[in-house]
Amino acid sequence: MPKSILIIGNYGAGNLGDDAILAGILEELNVIGYKGAIKVTHAGVKTSTEIYKSVQRIPFPPLGIRTKLRNLIRYKLEKSPEKNEFQKALDESDKVIMGGGGLFTDSESIKAPFIWAILARFVLKANKPLLMYGQSVGPIKNPLARLLTRHVFKRAEIVMVRDRMTKEFLNNLGVSSVLGTDPAVKWVETIRRKIPKKDLILVCLRNFPGISMEWKKMLMKSLKEFANNNDLELCALSMDTREQALYKDKKNDEYIISRDSIFSPHSATEVLTALQKAKLIVSMRLHGVILGAYCSTPTLAISYTNKVKDYFSDLVNSLPISILEISNLSKDNLSSQIKQALGSLYNNAKKIDGSASKSKKISGGDSINTQILRSFLP
Repeated sequence: MPKSILIIGNYGAGNLGDDAILAGILEELNVIGYKGAIKVTHAGVKTSTEIYKSVQRIPFPPLGIRTKLRNLIRYKLEKSPEKNEFQKALDESDKVIMGGGGLFTDSESIKAPFIWAILARFVLKANKPLLMYGQSVGPIKNPLARLLTRHVFKRAEIVMVRDRMTKEFLNNLGVSSVLGTDPAVKWVETIRRKIPKKDLILVCLRNFPGISMEWKKMLMKSLKEFANNNDLELCALSMDTREQALYKDKKNDEYIISRDSIFSPHSATEVLTALQKAKLIVSMRLHGVILGAYCSTPTLAISYTNKVKDYFSDLVNSLPISILEISNLSKDNLSSQIKQALGSLYNNAKKIDGSASKSKKISGGDSINTQILRSFLP
């Protein structure tokens, strides 16, 4: 096996779902018996210290607009402490994993696909074998970003994706891939424990273009009414430390839920524990759904993109999940749709056996994710 690997991803940026992705990758590395050094790109936000304690954190090289354009042309990093540290980690690594989540998409930031493509091209320029692992790609509207994405994925040694829409998107770009699952699933399977339930509904929202504060208020009103009618407490969960004002109406300087009912954890482990304690989960965040459903808490996924719906479409019969598409929730029907979906979940929560919530398997007993890592790190 390689003596040293570098894992590149959106780690240490405040998103606890990304911390869970890394935790899953580390669990898979443990399964295949990897004993070498592990270096991980890290943005400097101190979250999930229990996950990062076994790895060396490497700062991202500065990639401002001018720097990105310069590096895109030159294929090299200019001198700076952060760039030197990243380059040193890259030079010392035998192989590189670009690990998971929705990195290559411009649905929220037009810069994102360029940033990750540039980092991938640094790897390719250094002639390091690259594994694209647990990726969710697209939508990508910008033609140049799409071209760069195709360029780096075509040159990766192996591409493993977590959803069918990504596989189809890459196939249209001429890129072959293997369909696995989200890396965080392995972590949940490893550390989940039986925890006494509380009379609690946990809601996990997120910022996303087009989602207004008025819509959030309508949703929270419906959830409060359902909670009161079923003797449940409604609490909110923030899964990103950068979204401290997620539940605050800045215009009126008021919170849409009591501040005492907002839980802002600083680790993915705390998130998982909170989700396990709840009797119901309502989540817009993909990893709020993944972590909750895979530890058997009935979960209502509010899909803000087709990918959320697609990811869980094959799992609704084996996991306690119901899906509502945000595009179908209007002012007139939001309350009735939410209450109906929650009522069905709450009254008919599915009891699933251990095998129902496992990762996708292939011959030999390993999950696809594990098998991919075995082949990449022989």
